[in-house]
Amino acid sequence: WRWSGANRILGLILALAFIFRLGLGLALTFLLPGTGYDSPVYQAGYAYMDAYNRDLQAWELAHSGQPLWAAFDKNTSIDQYGGLLALSALIYRYLSPDAHRPWLIILIAAAVAALGVAFLWKAARQVWGDSVAFPAAWISALYPESLLLGGSQMREPFLISFAAMSFWGMLDWQNTRKRGAWLWLGIGIAGMLLFSPGVALSTLLALAGWLWLDR
Repeated sequence: WRWSGANRILGLILALAFIFRLGLGLALTFLLPGTGYDSPVYQAGYAYMDAYNRDLQAWELAHSGQPLWAAFDKNTSIDQYGGLLALSALIYRYLSPDAHRPWLIILIAAAVAALGVAFLWKAARQVWGDSVAFPAAWISALYPESLLLGGSQMREPFLISFAAMSFWGMLDWQNTRKRGAWLWLGIGIAGMLLFSPGVALSTLLALAGWLWLDR
């Protein structure tokens, strides 16, 4: 928030982005077992089957004694790309070895989603000013599907935030030619490659198109 300019309205947006996602995630954990369908996914407090299967396998991997890169083994992993599975197993192995705490993944997903709003706001403000930056930040923070995904053990909040980070890194380099901008761009692309190479490729094409059109 301070790095983004310490704007009060932005601070409110970031706080709401985090609180709503975390609150919704925790609420669903309690509500779905009693009000959801009679299925293992809902009875375990998960909103998505992918999140349910991946999280259970992450817990098993954390206690299996196998290296974490086993999450990228296509023969055994149920995660399409393995990135979120590896991250979840890492968290369970070193932060919660005594008990399965799915809330930890929700907490991190909510924090990363809020972080992405800050990068989006900063990028939009640099190109179009406050008149676009604030609506973009509000939509990113409060869009209903984004709230649901950000309050679940899904990869979308990570991908959206990494994409925003990449966009900001490219814009910062384009306008200031600072070498530090390549760090943000690199982190964003590397993060997307970890969670979904297809999204990383699409983002790179979009960024290349932006540079071409800007010229």
